[in-house]
Amino acid sequence: MSAALTVQPPTLVRLTVSPTFVGGGNSVTGSVRMTGVAPAGGLVISLGSTSASAKTPTTVSIPAGSILANFTIATTPVTTQIVATISTSIGATALTTTLTIQPASLESVSVLPSPIVGGSMATVTGTISLSGVLTSGRVVSLTSSNPRVIAVPASVKLPSGSEAATFAVTHFMVKTPQTVTIIASSGWETVITTVAVNPFEVKSLTISP
Repeated sequence: MSAALTVQPPTLVRLTVSPTFVGGGNSVTGSVRMTGVAPAGGLVISLGSTSASAKTPTTVSIPAGSILANFTIATTPVTTQIVATISTSIGATALTTTLTIQPASLESVSVLPSPIVGGSMATVTGTISLSGVLTSGRVVSLTSSNPRVIAVPASVKLPSGSEAATFAVTHFMVKTPQTVTIIASSGWETVITTVAVNPFEVKSLTISP
């Protein structure tokens, strides 16, 4: 007694993008997975997007003996949130997933180096970072919780096409350790950071002769 064994060719089983939310102007990674390994010669999988703001390659190749392949999705700066449908297909099998592209927003404000020896010769720089690329210029307001210890400019302008900007940080001598909060805001968006400022410390004193 014998039975026939039918071996099905591998087909698509999963399509993912990571991350699923991204600031416009950044790239994300897509991945396709098969039910089994690709045969000799590999497999060519078709790709597509419903939005010009999310650009995929037209195809991605899965090498022979592998079950998955990654590809890059390049996004463009946007002024409003866009949900793009990413698709993949081979033969009669097709899969879709979504990618949400968001306008650039304030992501962080940082100060380096930190901690600081107040009033020292060290150059201290602040950085404002955005989640994506700006489609037009933006002014970000800055404040210090204690300008007698750390002073920052009143504002920084980020030009169109940028996703970060730096600013000078002025620091002053202190008698005791201080913690200063730096606040960056634009519209309803606010990000903060804290900076430790320490006094000068005399580690050794040598008198000679």
